[in-house]
Amino acid sequence: MTLFASKNFTADSLQQDLDTLGYVASDNIALTLFLAAQLEKPILVEGPPGVGKTTLARLVAQYVDANFLTLSAVLAGVKDIREATAQAQMALEAKEPRRTVLFVDEIHRFNKSQQDALLPFVEDGTLALI
Repeated sequence: MTLFASKNFTADSLQQDLDTLGYVASDNIALTLFLAAQLEKPILVEGPPGVGKTTLARLVAQYVDANFLTLSAVLAGVKDIREATAQAQMALEAKEPRRTVLFVDEIHRFNKSQQDALLPFVEDGTLALI
């Protein structure tokens, strides 16, 4: 089940929908989101504080009617990652299944244990990583 499986969309329609939700998306942002969805790949968003990385992740989750979770790689331990993945699994197994978008702030600061705890759930599609 892909993150955008329930949406019939193009890069242009995604850009228009993000605009409607209040996020002014450039052609590059819309195309990147579109391709990541089509290829079922995580999305890496970088930039200085305040440019809208978390907002973009939240809007993607809203757009596809997915649960939205956020973690800070600096503050979250393996226990927090396991709790997030457990929530994502429960959402997928619910009577009305929903996908989960996980936004990890400062993901480059994850240590090996944190990476090992998260990777299987990204690989098997339990959650979409932004």
